[in-house]
Amino acid sequence: REAVQDRSEVLHEFTLFAFSGFVDALRIAGDELDNSRQRECRWTVIAPTLQPVRANCGVEITPWETFPDPSQFDYVVVIGGRMEPQRNTDPRILEYLRRVADQGVAIIGVCTATFVLARAGVMKGRRCCVHWNARLDFEEEFPDLAVESDTIFLEDGDRITCPGGQSSADVALHLIGKHCGAASARK
Repeated sequence: REAVQDRSEVLHEFTLFAFSGFVDALRIAGDELDNSRQRECRWTVIAPTLQPVRANCGVEITPWETFPDPSQFDYVVVIGGRMEPQRNTDPRILEYLRRVADQGVAIIGVCTATFVLARAGVMKGRRCCVHWNARLDFEEEFPDLAVESDTIFLEDGDRITCPGGQSSADVALHLIGKHCGAASARK
């Protein structure tokens, strides 16, 4: 089995639970025993700079690298959080997402990151999922996009979106099962 290559991009004021749920599912399923090595599942944390990015709970995560060539990864996972900071997303992030999409790499929007994906223009013609709490705001800003709020996650081609929280781990488990098998997902 080939290792799943994932890149997690955290946005300012991201939700730590959604980030850690996704990454920990990869960590647990992708290694043997309890060694916490990146074997079947690999990931890195990226941002426009190597400056720490603050979660909405105050914890800071330091990116491991700045925007590398997207073609080396299977997925780019964007972790959102508080709505207001996402309205002023760094333009370098939007441009990078367009580059990721142009290279045919799958993109996952977690929590309010679905807004960021839509603002980057990579959700045109796609259905997406947002938290019920943010649905009216999403419909108002993006009236041409089909949105759902009654599902754990929604996969539309090479785009996956979810409302955040526990559903981020559900998306990770879906991908683990798809690429690494049911036994790894159960682990």
